[in-house]
Amino acid sequence: MYNFSNKQYVFKQFSGKIWNFSHDVKLGICYSNLTKRNTWTEPISIEKKAYQHFYAAMDDERFHLIYQDLHGNIIYSKFDEMSIMTLPILNSKSPSLYNKHFYLIPANDNIHFLYILLYNNNVLLTHQMLINGTVGSPKVIDYVYNNNLPYSAIRDKSGNIYVFYQSTDTTNMQLGYRLFSEEQDIWSKFIPVTGPGINCDFPSAIVDNSNIIHICFQKRSPRYYELVYKQKIPDKSIWSDETVIHSSVYPFENSSILCLDEKVIIYWVRNDIIYYCFSNNKGNSWSKPAKYNFPAGRQLLCISYNTNIPYELSRIAIRDIPGSFANGLKLAFYQDFLGNNNVSSTQESLKNMIVDSFKYLKEGIDNLTEGNKTLKNQIRELELIQKNLIREKERYSIKLNLLENELKQLKQITGKPEKFKEYIRQHASEKHHSSYTEIVDNKNNNSNNDECKIKKTMRLKKFEKIKRFRKK
Repeated sequence: MYNFSNKQYVFKQFSGKIWNFSHDVKLGICYSNLTKRNTWTEPISIEKKAYQHFYAAMDDERFHLIYQDLHGNIIYSKFDEMSIMTLPILNSKSPSLYNKHFYLIPANDNIHFLYILLYNNNVLLTHQMLINGTVGSPKVIDYVYNNNLPYSAIRDKSGNIYVFYQSTDTTNMQLGYRLFSEEQDIWSKFIPVTGPGINCDFPSAIVDNSNIIHICFQKRSPRYYELVYKQKIPDKSIWSDETVIHSSVYPFENSSILCLDEKVIIYWVRNDIIYYCFSNNKGNSWSKPAKYNFPAGRQLLCISYNTNIPYELSRIAIRDIPGSFANGLKLAFYQDFLGNNNVSSTQESLKNMIVDSFKYLKEGIDNLTEGNKTLKNQIRELELIQKNLIREKERYSIKLNLLENELKQLKQITGKPEKFKEYIRQHASEKHHSSYTEIVDNKNNNSNNDECKIKKTMRLKKFEKIKRFRKK
């Protein structure tokens, strides 16, 4: 059954491998892969003790996850086929499990986290960053409403992050956005998209390959709901007029927008039936609402789809898309997009795919070459350090040998006063140290005392001989 709050995250890698990340009651957050026989492998658990609401994204090489543990602590994980790295993002003082509406944007070496926090009956839209492995402090962007889709975030081709939401100012209620500049590390003031006094819900925004921002949202009126479309011109704060896609007495909770080449599609789902309108000229004119034939029944799922294949990535902008895992993977609208190409467009697409593939490979080779240069420079620095250490070792070895020779000489002459006296004088004159002078003085005093004792003894012996001679 289609449920916007229970997404399946599907990613197609450049290698052709397709991944699905989901939450299971027993396994927690887990993943499986699509085989060549269009069957899914048995799911493998990544984190069993994870709350059901999480968000997953993919960059060129890795997968990124943000989720809650069963205490309500916010956790980030970086995952690839070889390893998984986990970091705590925000700890909860008391158990607080609820849908925090996570969103995650990988941006080079930085990761942007967006989520909501409930505090004193207020709903805080919060931004937090992971910069070179260091977790920053959370910053409140603004107050928002807590509904099935309180905000919608995108990152344009210039690296700017837009967060769309409805202001909570009851006197001036309107839909708008704040803009985050990564260079200045600040959020802009609230910029309105609609007029004041309009109740708007469920914003859904994307950026196409021309850097045009497309957004659809629901407008409330006393009698019915309207699904509305607007677009923003690149590099200008100019928005198009509102286009009402459809009106209904039922709300447009499960609605979203996607772009395939020049075609923009807005869809909404009710009772597992897909309805849609499309524009073949990037939103300038729209078709009438129609039912989309997608025989999935209650197996219809809400899928967040992305790829890192350059040829495909440059042609799509998808936030969410209806799909099914029956007989492999099927995506609404996307199968038509891939299959309805004529011969000339297929040849052109194949040419573009080959060119994009070579560009992708060239970028990879350039990165490897740059990495190789860096490693070579580091090796040279280490070799220089090694040479300096060897020189230091040789110098200290020579000093040690000299000291050992001096010690041997001292041991040999300690029993010979004259040689020791001469040795001390020589070294004292070289080193000019007071201790040498003291040693010499002490030796001189000892030598004088010994001479006096010897002379006294000789005199006593002579005196004894004279006495014995006289007696005779």
